[in-house]
Amino acid sequence: MSSLLNILLACIYIVSAAILGVGLHSFQAFSLLEASLASAGLFVILANGHAALSRSRERKRFAKELRTLKQAYGTLQQEFADAKTALNDLSVSLDRNVRTRNQEIVAEVQVLEGLIKQLHEKAPPSLKLGNVGRSPETMSGEGEKVYQGNDLLLSVVHDALEDNRVDLYLQPIVSLPQRRIRYYEAFSRLRDTEGTLIMPNQYLQVAEPAGLMSIVDNLLLFRCVQVMRRLNHKANDVAIFCNISAHTLRDPEFFPQFIEYMELNADLAKFIVFEFAQEAIEQCHSWEWDNLLRLADLGFSFSMDRVTTLDFDLHDLRQKNFRFLKVDGQILLGGMEEAGARIHAADFKELAMRNGVDLIAEKIEDEQSVIGVLEYDVDFGQGFVFGHPRPIDETGLDTGSGRLPRLRPNFEADLPKAESA
Repeated sequence: MSSLLNILLACIYIVSAAILGVGLHSFQAFSLLEASLASAGLFVILANGHAALSRSRERKRFAKELRTLKQAYGTLQQEFADAKTALNDLSVSLDRNVRTRNQEIVAEVQVLEGLIKQLHEKAPPSLKLGNVGRSPETMSGEGEKVYQGNDLLLSVVHDALEDNRVDLYLQPIVSLPQRRIRYYEAFSRLRDTEGTLIMPNQYLQVAEPAGLMSIVDNLLLFRCVQVMRRLNHKANDVAIFCNISAHTLRDPEFFPQFIEYMELNADLAKFIVFEFAQEAIEQCHSWEWDNLLRLADLGFSFSMDRVTTLDFDLHDLRQKNFRFLKVDGQILLGGMEEAGARIHAADFKELAMRNGVDLIAEKIEDEQSVIGVLEYDVDFGQGFVFGHPRPIDETGLDTGSGRLPRLRPNFEADLPKAESA
């Protein structure tokens, strides 16, 4: 298009020069030579003017393209600098993550080594001698295996812990009245070599006197940490309540290691709530409160359950970072006076709320109890009517066995979707 325009303009210049020459020769009495020179001069002037104009336009176009190239070069330089910065940040982040993960693994190995050491130290004498005989076993009415004799039961519990035959069960805690799952409470279940469950009502009677509860608690804690480590990007509004026994709380050797382990997992503080029985809290010594304060300083919050008396200071409890209080639904529905409460259940819920403590009605087993606690505006409920404790691998989300492999935690666990009514 530009070439055609140039040809057209050249023709116009030639015609204009010819008209000038003819006019000068015919009407102004110029000689043919003079008219031709004038015509040629006009053509040269027009051609030069056109050439100058073209060069000016070309210079402007070139200057514009040069500015565009400079801008593109500047943009590329900035993008390169940004990419270099991002790459450096990624390298630093990866290095930090690797160091952190290595520290976590070292901490886990140290804790697990301590567990194994405690297991061997606290093994029953008959087990150490290798002469534990098989005592008769019966099945209860609920289909549970009942071991006859504490020595046999203790050896079975010991073996289950040493081989990490510890299952994680989760029971939902729901918001009321919507019954939306807000939290889970974690429970541990042991299995014998045949895969039969050893329920807490059995193993607690031998594990507590033998000092094995810190091992049970910490295997449970490892699994809770691993579940939330895997899922904290998927379930930002879900937390797990992890029970800590009085024996673990008072273990001067192991509890400091437990705190060090949680320091490496402080980013999970909003996903894990440590739960203690009322009796354990009321019997805490100063050094035990110091340990709890260290956990609170890391951002972890607490819950109190197995409440037998409501005659305590809720404000003081909240000051110690207890954000949750679990009370048996039957106490709220008719046992407030026997539990030492000086106010009505609805007023107690309001008192808890004013002190920043969330009240959870637990052991709710039927719909009539649900209706009753709803009359008191209780915000959270837990019990069989909302969902039974379920092993992770029975919920459809866990692709693994739902158990801890020997001597190291299982990182393949996933959060179950417990059924709610």
